[in-house]
Amino acid sequence: YGKFDHPEVFVNGVPGSQTEHRDIDVVVDETLPTDRMLYNVVNTSMGITMTRKIYAITQSYHSNYFIYDFEFKNTGIYDINGNVSAQDLEDVIFFFQYRWAVCKYMGAYGLYYAPQDATWGVNTVNEVLHPVKCLIQRI
Repeated sequence: YGKFDHPEVFVNGVPGSQTEHRDIDVVVDETLPTDRMLYNVVNTSMGITMTRKIYAITQSYHSNYFIYDFEFKNTGIYDINGNVSAQDLEDVIFFFQYRWAVCKYMGAYGLYYAPQDATWGVNTVNEVLHPVKCLIQRI
């Protein structure tokens, strides 16, 4: 979604970006409170439906802003066909993981588009182990 269509940038009559043809706003909505909004709905194999809205706001005098809005519902839908398994979920933990690298396949272990350090350090070593999982591993 976009409040306005993307700007067209040309340099010597040629589009200024190779991503020009992929920058498509499905819906232009002038009443949108932000410049852009990404919207998607995902049904997980656990039966939790996640609705995500990411709002983007541009500001010429300081940083741009991104607002993340997540909604999780126990719908029971677990596949693309809409099959439902009615169940109560207990002790569900939502974990957000932010990575600074595109992915390991861009670096030294894949296509070599990025430097090797993109697959090391804080880019990959930021997982958290649940105490019960640790206990099971020790037995």
